Amino acid sequence: MSARVPSFRVPNLLRTALAVPTACALIFGAACKPATEEAPVAEEAAPAGPAAENPDLGIALAMVPEGFQVVTNEGAELRLAPAPPKEGELWFELTAPEIGGVNLVQEVNDLKTHFESLPEGQFAGQLELGTQFGPAYQVRGRYSEEGATREQLRLVALAPSGAETLTLIYDYPLGEDTKERSQDLFAVFGELEGLYAEPAGDEEPSEDTSEGSESSAG
Repeated sequence: MSARVPSFRVPNLLRTALAVPTACALIFGAACKPATEEAPVAEEAAPAGPAAENPDLGIALAMVPEGFQVVTNEGAELRLAPAPPKEGELWFELTAPEIGGVNLVQEVNDLKTHFESLPEGQFAGQLELGTQFGPAYQVRGRYSEEGATREQLRLVALAPSGAETLTLIYDYPLGEDTKERSQDLFAVFGELEGLYAEPAGDEEPSEDTSEGSESSAG
């Protein structure tokens, strides 16, 4: 409620002097008054496309997982690198069987021989699991390079085409973070999609990528 104005007349000069502070107070109060209007709601973003696709490999990454960046995507080469301070590199390989269809068990046996043939090489075990493309294997091995021990994880799976082997390879300096590196491998592979139509099948692919039994060569 406004204050009651006395009945006597105020000189014009004095009236002006009184009005100036009042106007300043109103302006200051308006400036300090918190905004009551809500911020405009952002429009819903359109669905993101593949973060990286490679027609030669026939695959795409729907999203590059946090902590990784694509460093090469040319021809049949798609390579990622972890963000510092992590070291290492991760890439895909696509191979066609020389005889018959894809045999993942034989691929694992060949990798065991491969690791054991490297300088100070060691086959450190295998893990059977399920992926969006069907059964797969994670294989782990170690070797020496320029006096330093390196570890390598490979996820060997049936390619989306159904006629080739798709391998995701993660190579890095040996440390105490093998479990974390394995989680990185699954995170990248989990974003993988086929670019072309997949062959029709009656069975739904398993999505379990967390269970399995690891065995090492003795």
